[in-house]
Amino acid sequence: MVPQVEESEIPIPRRYRWTKRGIWIFVVVLSILLTLRSIWGYLAHRALQNEIAAIRARGEPTVMSDFDDPSIADSDNAAWYLRQAFASLTSAADPIGNIDLDALWRKRDISQLGPIYDGNQQAINFLRQAGQHGKAVWFASSANSASPSELNQFRWLALVTQGLVTVPHVRGQDAEAMRMMHDELRMADAVEHYFPGITNQLTASGIRYCGIDNAINLSRDLLVSEGSSSAAASRQQVLDAISQLLDERENQNGFIRGIQGDRVWREDVTANALPGEAVDPESWPLLPLLDVNAAVSIREESGMLAIIPADPSKMCWPALGGTAGNAELISGAPRTLVGQIAAIRRLAPHLMTKLSEIQCFDLFNSRAAAMALAIRLYRFDHGGKWPESLSQLIPQYLPRIPVDPFSPTVASILYKLNQSTDPIIYSVGENGMDDAGSDSLPSGVRFPGRFNQLDIVVHLINQSPATQPEN
Repeated sequence: MVPQVEESEIPIPRRYRWTKRGIWIFVVVLSILLTLRSIWGYLAHRALQNEIAAIRARGEPTVMSDFDDPSIADSDNAAWYLRQAFASLTSAADPIGNIDLDALWRKRDISQLGPIYDGNQQAINFLRQAGQHGKAVWFASSANSASPSELNQFRWLALVTQGLVTVPHVRGQDAEAMRMMHDELRMADAVEHYFPGITNQLTASGIRYCGIDNAINLSRDLLVSEGSSSAAASRQQVLDAISQLLDERENQNGFIRGIQGDRVWREDVTANALPGEAVDPESWPLLPLLDVNAAVSIREESGMLAIIPADPSKMCWPALGGTAGNAELISGAPRTLVGQIAAIRRLAPHLMTKLSEIQCFDLFNSRAAAMALAIRLYRFDHGGKWPESLSQLIPQYLPRIPVDPFSPTVASILYKLNQSTDPIIYSVGENGMDDAGSDSLPSGVRFPGRFNQLDIVVHLINQSPATQPEN
Protein backbone atom coordinates (compact mmCIF):
# COMPACT_ATOMS: atom_id res chain seq x y z
CA MET A 1 0.00 0.00 0.00
CA VAL A 2 1.41 3.40 -1.10
CA PRO A 3 1.61 5.93 1.72
CA GLN A 4 -0.51 9.08 1.32
CA VAL A 5 1.40 12.41 1.30
CA GLU A 6 -0.36 15.53 2.45
CA GLU A 7 -0.49 18.25 -0.27
CA SER A 8 0.95 20.81 2.14
CA GLU A 9 3.99 18.59 2.59
CA ILE A 10 4.93 18.74 -1.14
CA PRO A 11 7.98 21.04 -1.41
CA ILE A 12 7.58 24.14 -3.60
CA PRO A 13 10.41 24.44 -6.13
CA ARG A 14 12.70 27.42 -5.47
CA ARG A 15 12.07 28.97 -8.88
CA TYR A 16 8.35 29.21 -8.10
CA ARG A 17 9.08 30.98 -4.81
CA TRP A 18 11.23 33.57 -6.59
CA THR A 19 8.55 34.01 -9.22
CA LYS A 20 5.98 34.66 -6.54
CA ARG A 21 8.27 37.14 -4.81
CA GLY A 22 9.01 38.85 -8.14
CA ILE A 23 5.31 39.26 -8.81
CA TRP A 24 4.76 40.78 -5.38
CA ILE A 25 7.74 43.12 -5.83
CA PHE A 26 6.43 44.15 -9.26
CA VAL A 27 2.96 44.84 -7.85
CA VAL A 28 4.39 46.89 -4.98
CA VAL A 29 6.72 48.89 -7.24
CA LEU A 30 3.92 49.45 -9.77
CA SER A 31 1.60 50.63 -6.99
CA ILE A 32 4.27 53.05 -5.76
CA LEU A 33 4.84 54.37 -9.29
CA LEU A 34 1.11 54.77 -9.90
CA THR A 35 0.77 56.58 -6.58
CA LEU A 36 3.68 58.88 -7.43
CA ARG A 37 2.20 59.42 -10.90
CA SER A 38 -1.15 60.37 -9.36
CA ILE A 39 0.49 62.75 -6.88
CA TRP A 40 2.57 64.31 -9.68
CA GLY A 41 -0.53 64.69 -11.84
CA TYR A 42 -2.43 66.30 -8.98
CA LEU A 43 0.37 68.74 -8.15
CA ALA A 44 0.92 69.62 -11.83
CA HIS A 45 -2.80 70.24 -12.36
CA ARG A 46 -3.02 72.29 -9.16
CA ALA A 47 -0.06 74.43 -10.29
CA LEU A 48 -1.85 75.07 -13.59
CA GLN A 49 -5.10 75.92 -11.83
CA ASN A 50 -3.24 78.33 -9.54
CA GLU A 51 -1.88 80.16 -12.59
CA ILE A 52 -5.38 80.37 -14.08
CA ALA A 53 -6.84 81.57 -10.75
CA ALA A 54 -4.23 84.34 -10.60
CA ILE A 55 -5.19 85.45 -14.11
CA ARG A 56 -8.87 85.46 -13.14
CA ALA A 57 -8.11 87.45 -10.00
CA ARG A 58 -6.47 90.16 -12.12
CA GLY A 59 -9.63 90.43 -14.21
CA GLU A 60 -7.91 89.18 -17.37
CA PRO A 61 -9.51 86.83 -19.94
CA THR A 62 -9.57 83.14 -19.00
CA VAL A 63 -12.05 81.83 -21.61
CA MET A 64 -12.50 82.70 -25.28
CA SER A 65 -15.93 84.21 -24.68
CA ASP A 66 -14.21 86.96 -22.66
CA PHE A 67 -13.01 88.38 -25.99
CA ASP A 68 -16.47 88.56 -27.59
CA ASP A 69 -17.59 91.86 -29.09
CA PRO A 70 -21.24 92.91 -29.40
CA SER A 71 -22.68 91.98 -32.79
CA ILE A 72 -23.32 94.74 -35.32
CA ALA A 73 -25.10 94.96 -38.66
CA ASP A 74 -23.17 94.03 -41.80
CA SER A 75 -23.54 97.56 -43.11
CA ASP A 76 -21.52 98.85 -40.16
CA ASN A 77 -19.09 95.95 -39.95
CA ALA A 78 -15.60 96.35 -41.44
CA ALA A 79 -15.23 92.55 -41.36
CA TRP A 80 -18.10 92.11 -43.82
CA TYR A 81 -16.57 94.58 -46.31
CA LEU A 82 -13.13 92.93 -46.07
CA ARG A 83 -14.63 89.54 -46.87
CA GLN A 84 -16.40 91.10 -49.85
CA ALA A 85 -13.16 92.76 -50.95
CA PHE A 86 -11.34 89.45 -51.18
CA ALA A 87 -14.31 87.73 -52.83
CA SER A 88 -14.45 90.55 -55.42
CA LEU A 89 -10.93 90.05 -56.77
CA THR A 90 -11.70 89.53 -60.45
CA SER A 91 -10.16 87.42 -63.19
CA ALA A 92 -7.87 90.37 -63.90
CA ALA A 93 -6.05 89.38 -60.71
CA ASP A 94 -5.22 85.90 -62.04
CA PRO A 95 -1.70 86.88 -63.17
CA ILE A 96 -0.88 87.91 -59.58
CA GLY A 97 0.05 84.37 -58.70
CA ASN A 98 2.51 84.20 -61.59
CA ILE A 99 4.37 87.50 -61.17
CA ASP A 100 6.69 88.93 -58.55
CA LEU A 101 4.53 91.70 -57.10
CA ASP A 102 7.33 92.90 -54.86
CA ALA A 103 9.80 93.20 -57.75
CA LEU A 104 7.28 95.08 -59.91
CA TRP A 105 6.44 97.35 -56.97
CA ARG A 106 10.10 98.22 -56.33
CA LYS A 107 10.71 98.80 -60.05
CA ARG A 108 7.46 100.81 -60.37
CA ASP A 109 6.56 98.69 -63.34
CA ILE A 110 2.86 99.35 -63.95
CA SER A 111 2.71 97.64 -67.33
CA GLN A 112 1.45 94.51 -65.56
CA LEU A 113 0.13 96.11 -62.38
CA GLY A 114 -2.02 98.67 -64.24
CA PRO A 115 -4.52 96.19 -65.74
CA ILE A 116 -4.80 94.38 -62.39
CA TYR A 117 -5.51 97.69 -60.63
CA ASP A 118 -8.08 98.78 -63.23
CA GLY A 119 -9.82 95.39 -63.15
CA ASN A 120 -10.21 95.29 -59.39
CA GLN A 121 -11.88 98.59 -58.61
CA GLN A 122 -14.78 96.80 -56.93
CA ALA A 123 -12.42 95.09 -54.47
CA ILE A 124 -10.65 98.40 -53.84
CA ASN A 125 -14.01 100.07 -53.18
CA PHE A 126 -14.98 97.36 -50.67
CA LEU A 127 -11.61 97.88 -48.98
CA ARG A 128 -12.35 101.62 -48.90
CA GLN A 129 -15.71 101.02 -47.21
CA ALA A 130 -14.06 98.72 -44.66
CA GLY A 131 -11.63 101.53 -43.86
CA GLN A 132 -14.52 103.89 -43.18
CA HIS A 133 -15.89 101.63 -40.43
CA GLY A 134 -13.95 101.44 -37.19
CA LYS A 135 -15.55 98.26 -35.84
CA ALA A 136 -14.92 94.69 -37.00
CA VAL A 137 -16.83 91.72 -35.56
CA TRP A 138 -15.81 88.49 -37.26
CA PHE A 139 -17.72 85.81 -35.37
CA ALA A 140 -20.77 85.56 -33.15
CA SER A 141 -18.44 84.06 -30.55
CA SER A 142 -14.65 83.90 -30.19
CA ALA A 143 -15.14 80.26 -29.21
CA ASN A 144 -15.79 79.53 -32.89
CA SER A 145 -12.82 78.11 -34.75
CA ALA A 146 -11.09 80.75 -36.81
CA SER A 147 -10.00 79.79 -40.30
CA PRO A 148 -6.26 79.99 -41.06
CA SER A 149 -7.12 79.99 -44.76
CA GLU A 150 -9.30 83.08 -44.32
CA LEU A 151 -6.53 84.82 -42.39
CA ASN A 152 -4.23 84.04 -45.28
CA GLN A 153 -6.76 85.58 -47.67
CA PHE A 154 -6.53 88.93 -45.86
CA ARG A 155 -2.75 88.70 -45.84
CA TRP A 156 -2.90 88.11 -49.60
CA LEU A 157 -5.34 91.00 -50.06
CA ALA A 158 -2.87 93.28 -48.25
CA LEU A 159 0.03 92.14 -50.46
CA VAL A 160 -2.05 92.77 -53.59
CA THR A 161 -3.05 96.21 -52.33
CA GLN A 162 0.56 97.02 -51.50
CA GLY A 163 1.56 96.32 -55.08
CA LEU A 164 -1.42 98.14 -56.57
CA VAL A 165 -0.75 101.39 -54.65
CA THR A 166 2.13 101.86 -57.08
CA VAL A 167 -0.30 102.38 -59.97
CA PRO A 168 -2.07 105.61 -58.87
CA HIS A 169 1.25 106.91 -57.50
CA VAL A 170 3.07 106.49 -60.81
CA ARG A 171 0.03 107.94 -62.60
CA GLY A 172 0.31 111.06 -60.43
CA GLN A 173 -2.83 110.28 -58.43
CA ASP A 174 -1.25 110.51 -55.00
CA ALA A 175 -4.51 111.42 -53.24
CA GLU A 176 -5.85 107.99 -54.22
CA ALA A 177 -2.56 106.29 -53.32
CA MET A 178 -2.74 107.84 -49.83
CA ARG A 179 -6.35 106.68 -49.44
CA MET A 180 -5.33 103.11 -50.31
CA MET A 181 -2.48 103.28 -47.80
CA HIS A 182 -4.99 104.48 -45.16
CA ASP A 183 -7.33 101.60 -46.02
CA GLU A 184 -4.52 99.05 -45.55
CA LEU A 185 -3.72 100.37 -42.09
CA ARG A 186 -7.41 100.20 -41.17
CA MET A 187 -7.52 96.62 -42.47
CA ALA A 188 -4.71 95.75 -40.05
CA ASP A 189 -6.73 97.25 -37.19
CA ALA A 190 -9.74 95.15 -38.21
CA VAL A 191 -7.75 91.91 -38.50
CA GLU A 192 -6.41 92.50 -34.97
CA HIS A 193 -9.93 91.49 -33.85
CA TYR A 194 -10.23 88.41 -36.08
CA PHE A 195 -9.29 85.92 -33.38
CA PRO A 196 -7.36 86.35 -30.14
CA GLY A 197 -4.00 84.67 -30.59
CA ILE A 198 -0.40 85.14 -31.60
CA THR A 199 -0.88 83.85 -35.16
CA ASN A 200 -3.63 86.39 -35.75
CA GLN A 201 -1.55 89.19 -34.25
CA LEU A 202 1.41 88.34 -36.48
CA THR A 203 -0.88 88.35 -39.53
CA ALA A 204 -2.21 91.79 -38.60
CA SER A 205 1.39 92.93 -38.09
CA GLY A 206 2.27 91.77 -41.61
CA ILE A 207 -0.74 93.61 -43.05
CA ARG A 208 0.21 96.76 -41.16
CA TYR A 209 3.76 96.48 -42.50
CA CYS A 210 2.39 96.56 -46.06
CA GLY A 211 0.61 99.85 -45.35
CA ILE A 212 3.59 101.34 -43.53
CA ASP A 213 5.94 100.36 -46.34
CA ASN A 214 3.65 102.11 -48.79
CA ALA A 215 3.67 105.24 -46.62
CA ILE A 216 7.48 105.25 -46.57
CA ASN A 217 7.75 104.79 -50.32
CA LEU A 218 5.08 107.38 -51.10
CA SER A 219 6.82 109.93 -48.88
CA ARG A 220 9.93 109.98 -51.10
CA ASP A 221 8.28 111.83 -53.99
CA LEU A 222 4.71 112.43 -52.85
CA LEU A 223 2.79 115.10 -54.75
CA VAL A 224 1.32 117.56 -52.26
CA SER A 225 -1.14 120.35 -52.99
CA GLU A 226 -2.41 123.25 -50.88
CA GLY A 227 -5.70 123.31 -52.76
CA SER A 228 -8.33 120.76 -53.59
CA SER A 229 -6.47 119.03 -56.40
CA SER A 230 -8.05 115.67 -57.19
CA ALA A 231 -4.67 114.19 -58.09
CA ALA A 232 -2.11 115.39 -55.54
CA ALA A 233 -2.43 114.60 -51.83
CA SER A 234 -3.71 117.50 -49.78
CA ARG A 235 -1.80 118.89 -46.81
CA GLN A 236 -4.58 117.76 -44.49
CA GLN A 237 -4.48 114.26 -45.95
CA VAL A 238 -0.76 114.03 -45.14
CA LEU A 239 -1.27 115.37 -41.62
CA ASP A 240 -4.10 112.88 -41.07
CA ALA A 241 -1.84 110.05 -42.26
CA ILE A 242 0.86 111.17 -39.79
CA SER A 243 -1.69 111.10 -36.96
CA GLN A 244 -2.93 107.68 -38.04
CA LEU A 245 0.60 106.25 -38.07
CA LEU A 246 1.38 107.71 -34.64
CA ASP A 247 -1.86 106.38 -33.13
CA GLU A 248 -0.50 103.04 -31.95
CA ARG A 249 -3.25 102.12 -29.48
CA GLU A 250 -4.93 99.52 -31.69
CA ASN A 251 -1.58 97.99 -32.54
CA GLN A 252 -0.52 97.74 -28.90
CA ASN A 253 -3.93 96.46 -27.79
CA GLY A 254 -3.78 93.81 -30.51
CA PHE A 255 -0.32 92.74 -29.33
CA ILE A 256 -1.55 92.35 -25.74
CA ARG A 257 -4.75 90.66 -26.92
CA GLY A 258 -2.72 88.20 -29.01
CA ILE A 259 -0.68 87.04 -26.01
CA GLN A 260 -3.78 86.85 -23.81
CA GLY A 261 -5.61 84.82 -26.46
CA ASP A 262 -2.70 82.43 -26.86
CA ARG A 263 -2.66 81.96 -23.09
CA VAL A 264 -6.40 81.15 -23.03
CA TRP A 265 -5.96 78.79 -25.98
CA ARG A 266 -3.21 76.96 -24.06
CA GLU A 267 -5.53 76.58 -21.08
CA ASP A 268 -8.27 75.14 -23.30
CA VAL A 269 -5.96 72.70 -25.08
CA THR A 270 -4.59 71.41 -21.80
CA ALA A 271 -8.04 71.09 -20.24
CA ASN A 272 -9.31 69.09 -23.24
CA ALA A 273 -6.18 67.08 -23.96
CA LEU A 274 -7.52 63.75 -22.64
CA PRO A 275 -11.31 63.47 -23.13
CA GLY A 276 -12.22 61.61 -26.28
CA GLU A 277 -8.63 61.21 -27.47
CA ALA A 278 -6.61 58.01 -27.73
CA VAL A 279 -3.56 58.16 -25.49
CA ASP A 280 -0.36 56.41 -26.41
CA PRO A 281 0.37 54.00 -23.52
CA GLU A 282 4.02 55.00 -23.63
CA SER A 283 3.04 58.67 -23.19
CA TRP A 284 0.43 58.21 -20.46
CA PRO A 285 2.90 58.26 -17.51
CA LEU A 286 4.23 61.64 -18.73
CA LEU A 287 0.90 63.34 -19.41
CA PRO A 288 1.28 65.61 -16.33
CA LEU A 289 4.03 67.25 -18.37
CA LEU A 290 1.21 68.82 -20.39
CA ASP A 291 0.02 70.64 -17.27
CA VAL A 292 3.59 71.47 -16.27
CA ASN A 293 4.36 72.84 -19.74
CA ALA A 294 1.11 74.83 -19.83
CA ALA A 295 1.83 76.31 -16.40
CA VAL A 296 5.36 77.29 -17.46
CA SER A 297 4.18 78.83 -20.73
CA ILE A 298 1.29 80.66 -19.07
CA ARG A 299 3.68 81.98 -16.43
CA GLU A 300 6.03 83.22 -19.16
CA GLU A 301 3.17 84.93 -21.00
CA SER A 302 1.77 86.45 -17.79
CA GLY A 303 5.24 87.70 -16.89
CA MET A 304 5.60 89.34 -20.29
CA LEU A 305 2.13 90.91 -20.07
CA ALA A 306 3.00 92.31 -16.65
CA ILE A 307 5.88 94.36 -18.05
CA ILE A 308 4.33 95.40 -21.38
CA PRO A 309 3.22 99.03 -20.99
CA ALA A 310 -0.29 99.92 -22.10
CA ASP A 311 1.21 103.11 -23.55
CA PRO A 312 3.12 102.02 -26.69
CA SER A 313 5.37 105.10 -26.49
CA LYS A 314 6.96 103.46 -23.45
CA MET A 315 7.75 100.18 -25.20
CA CYS A 316 11.46 99.46 -24.81
CA TRP A 317 12.76 96.17 -26.13
CA PRO A 318 15.85 96.00 -23.85
CA ALA A 319 13.57 96.53 -20.84
CA LEU A 320 11.48 93.57 -22.02
CA GLY A 321 14.51 91.29 -21.77
CA GLY A 322 15.80 91.72 -25.29
CA THR A 323 19.48 91.32 -26.08
CA ALA A 324 21.20 90.74 -29.38
CA GLY A 325 20.75 87.17 -30.54
CA ASN A 326 18.71 85.91 -27.59
CA ALA A 327 15.64 85.29 -29.72
CA GLU A 328 17.14 82.34 -31.57
CA LEU A 329 14.33 79.87 -32.19
CA ILE A 330 14.67 76.12 -32.30
CA SER A 331 13.93 74.25 -35.52
CA GLY A 332 12.48 70.86 -36.24
CA ALA A 333 9.37 69.18 -34.87
CA PRO A 334 10.07 66.18 -32.59
CA ARG A 335 7.60 63.37 -33.12
CA THR A 336 7.38 62.13 -29.54
CA LEU A 337 5.26 63.77 -26.86
CA VAL A 338 8.27 64.14 -24.60
CA GLY A 339 10.32 65.72 -27.40
CA GLN A 340 7.53 68.15 -28.31
CA ILE A 341 7.02 69.22 -24.70
CA ALA A 342 10.75 69.72 -24.17
CA ALA A 343 10.96 71.77 -27.36
CA ILE A 344 8.04 73.96 -26.33
CA ARG A 345 9.52 74.56 -22.89
CA ARG A 346 12.83 75.63 -24.45
CA LEU A 347 10.98 77.82 -26.92
CA ALA A 348 8.57 79.61 -24.54
CA PRO A 349 10.86 82.34 -23.12
CA HIS A 350 12.50 82.96 -26.51
CA LEU A 351 9.10 83.21 -28.20
CA MET A 352 7.93 85.93 -25.83
CA THR A 353 11.13 87.89 -26.42
CA LYS A 354 10.85 87.45 -30.19
CA LEU A 355 7.26 88.64 -30.22
CA SER A 356 8.25 91.75 -28.27
CA GLU A 357 11.06 92.38 -30.73
CA ILE A 358 8.66 92.15 -33.68
CA GLN A 359 6.25 94.52 -31.92
CA CYS A 360 9.03 97.05 -31.34
CA PHE A 361 10.02 96.72 -35.00
CA ASP A 362 6.40 97.48 -35.97
CA LEU A 363 6.34 100.52 -33.70
CA PHE A 364 9.59 101.84 -35.18
CA ASN A 365 8.28 101.34 -38.71
CA SER A 366 5.06 103.27 -38.10
CA ARG A 367 6.96 106.10 -36.37
CA ALA A 368 9.55 106.23 -39.14
CA ALA A 369 6.78 106.38 -41.76
CA ALA A 370 5.14 109.29 -39.91
CA MET A 371 8.50 111.06 -39.73
CA ALA A 372 9.13 110.47 -43.43
CA LEU A 373 5.77 112.03 -44.33
CA ALA A 374 6.44 114.95 -41.97
CA ILE A 375 9.81 115.57 -43.64
CA ARG A 376 8.14 115.43 -47.07
CA LEU A 377 5.61 118.05 -45.95
CA TYR A 378 8.42 120.20 -44.52
CA ARG A 379 10.25 120.04 -47.85
CA PHE A 380 7.06 121.00 -49.68
CA ASP A 381 6.82 124.11 -47.49
CA HIS A 382 10.53 124.99 -47.80
CA GLY A 383 11.19 124.66 -51.49
CA GLY A 384 12.61 121.14 -51.31
CA LYS A 385 15.09 121.93 -48.52
CA TRP A 386 15.77 119.14 -46.04
CA PRO A 387 15.38 119.88 -42.30
CA GLU A 388 18.73 120.25 -40.54
CA SER A 389 17.38 118.43 -37.49
CA LEU A 390 14.19 116.74 -36.37
CA SER A 391 13.47 119.59 -33.96
CA GLN A 392 12.50 121.71 -36.98
CA LEU A 393 9.48 119.43 -37.47
CA ILE A 394 8.04 120.21 -34.02
CA PRO A 395 5.18 121.08 -33.57
CA GLN A 396 3.94 121.99 -37.05
CA TYR A 397 4.56 118.60 -38.65
CA LEU A 398 5.04 116.25 -35.68
CA PRO A 399 3.68 116.58 -32.13
CA ARG A 400 6.99 115.24 -30.79
CA ILE A 401 10.07 113.35 -31.92
CA PRO A 402 9.14 109.66 -31.64
CA VAL A 403 11.07 107.40 -29.27
CA ASP A 404 13.24 104.57 -30.61
CA PRO A 405 11.76 101.38 -29.07
CA PHE A 406 15.15 99.63 -29.39
CA SER A 407 17.11 102.30 -27.53
CA PRO A 408 18.36 101.17 -24.09
CA THR A 409 18.20 104.81 -22.96
CA VAL A 410 14.73 105.46 -24.46
CA ALA A 411 16.29 107.98 -26.85
CA SER A 412 14.60 109.42 -29.93
CA ILE A 413 14.71 107.91 -33.39
CA LEU A 414 17.76 109.25 -35.23
CA TYR A 415 18.01 111.34 -38.41
CA LYS A 416 21.09 111.72 -40.56
CA LEU A 417 21.21 114.18 -43.46
CA ASN A 418 24.33 112.81 -45.22
CA GLN A 419 24.89 116.03 -47.23
CA SER A 420 21.34 115.59 -48.61
CA THR A 421 22.59 112.81 -50.91
CA ASP A 422 21.11 109.98 -48.89
CA PRO A 423 19.20 111.27 -45.83
CA ILE A 424 18.03 108.52 -43.52
CA ILE A 425 15.94 107.82 -40.44
CA TYR A 426 17.19 104.97 -38.32
CA SER A 427 16.90 102.98 -35.12
CA VAL A 428 19.84 101.57 -33.16
CA GLY A 429 18.34 98.15 -33.79
CA GLU A 430 18.63 94.87 -31.94
CA ASN A 431 22.15 95.45 -30.62
CA GLY A 432 21.12 98.75 -28.97
CA MET A 433 24.15 100.56 -30.37
CA ASP A 434 24.30 103.51 -32.75
CA ASP A 435 26.23 102.20 -35.76
CA ALA A 436 25.94 105.58 -37.55
CA GLY A 437 23.00 104.44 -39.65
CA SER A 438 24.74 101.41 -41.11
CA ASP A 439 22.44 99.13 -43.09
CA SER A 440 25.12 96.44 -43.35
CA LEU A 441 24.36 92.97 -42.09
CA PRO A 442 26.20 91.75 -38.96
CA SER A 443 28.68 88.95 -39.50
CA GLY A 444 26.98 85.58 -39.65
CA VAL A 445 23.58 86.94 -40.70
CA ARG A 446 22.54 85.47 -44.03
CA PHE A 447 19.11 86.98 -44.62
CA PRO A 448 18.81 90.53 -46.02
CA GLY A 449 16.24 93.07 -44.91
CA ARG A 450 15.98 96.09 -42.61
CA PHE A 451 15.11 93.88 -39.65
CA ASN A 452 18.52 92.19 -39.72
CA GLN A 453 20.74 95.24 -40.33
CA LEU A 454 23.13 96.71 -37.75
CA ASP A 455 20.81 99.73 -37.62
CA ILE A 456 17.24 99.63 -38.90
CA VAL A 457 17.46 102.20 -41.70
CA VAL A 458 14.78 104.00 -43.68
CA HIS A 459 16.10 105.83 -46.75
CA LEU A 460 14.27 109.05 -47.59
CA ILE A 461 15.35 109.06 -51.25
CA ASN A 462 14.39 106.34 -53.72
CA GLN A 463 16.97 103.58 -53.97
CA SER A 464 17.62 101.59 -57.11
CA PRO A 465 15.65 98.31 -57.25
CA ALA A 466 18.89 96.37 -56.82
CA THR A 467 19.69 98.06 -53.49
CA GLN A 468 16.24 98.15 -51.92
CA PRO A 469 15.89 95.49 -49.22
CA GLU A 470 13.37 92.68 -49.72
CA ASN A 471 10.10 92.91 -47.76
